[in-house]
Amino acid sequence: EPLGSAGLFMICGPTGAGKSTLLDVITLALFNEIPRIGKISKQDIESKGILINAKAATEKGIEAYAEVEYEVENIVYRSRWSIKKNRNAKWNDYEMEVAVLPEGKILTSRKSDVPQKNTELIKLEYKQFVQSIILAQGSFAKFLQANKNDRAKLLEDITGTHIYRKLGIAAHQRANEAIN
Repeated sequence: EPLGSAGLFMICGPTGAGKSTLLDVITLALFNEIPRIGKISKQDIESKGILINAKAATEKGIEAYAEVEYEVENIVYRSRWSIKKNRNAKWNDYEMEVAVLPEGKILTSRKSDVPQKNTELIKLEYKQFVQSIILAQGSFAKFLQANKNDRAKLLEDITGTHIYRKLGIAAHQRANEAIN
């Protein structure tokens, strides 16, 4: 307390501990995209060797998945991305689904619909989610190293809140026009 009840948490640890990997799993499960890589396909896993460790990639019957549970307006959802190998040791195409918990009622299991469903539920598109929830390491480093005059602008760019500055300017201009 008081951070526990505030819904805040911190992911920390030394370099290589897996902090970025945790964040990758969240975006993969929600949007089939990873900030460091982009959209993921079966071909990426086969040809580039991403997501799956070398040992698992050589075995039959292996399944890999990314799963995240989140709550919106007191309703808990689970979003899942998964891929598995068939009996010929080849990767099947990935699958995705969004379900309501605790009953597990699936809202959609069409992989093309899952990212949009998560966008509707959390009210953030992938880019907005990454900008506001998962601050990219390089962007944060720029922010820390910027001089005090540039920090506000950088923070607006990182979080995508520059629109509010524009709205404020427009509101001020309209108020002045109404007075004159």
